[in-house]
Amino acid sequence: MIMRPLTRLFGTLDADLQARIRSSSTDRLEDLSEALLDFSSVGDLVTWLVEQQGK
Repeated sequence: MIMRPLTRLFGTLDADLQARIRSSSTDRLEDLSEALLDFSSVGDLVTWLVEQQGK
């Protein structure tokens, strides 16, 4: 479900980003659904994903 709002914000995401999002846990996807409200670019999404890998 998170892919639809992300695609609406940024257009089609590349396959790597889609795979990283789809492989995320439910808890992480819930966090992403809140965080995306603050994103202004795909770069913000990438930064968020990288930061989450370290947790």
